Amino acid sequence: MRELSTTEQQFVSGAAVTMETWATMDQVLSNVLDGMSTGMSLGGYWAAVADLLSAQFPN
Repeated sequence: MRELSTTEQQFVSGAAVTMETWATMDQVLSNVLDGMSTGMSLGGYWAAVADLLSAQFPN
């Protein structure tokens, strides 16, 4: 029986997901979380502006 290549060993052992894939996933997740926190801070900002405006102009 011949020696398995690294890729084949990873595949056989179920570790076909390489570190590169994990790094990419990690980067994507990080970007998503960054985007969410940015969106939330902007959302909070606009909510505060809306509160101020509604306080200025009671209907």
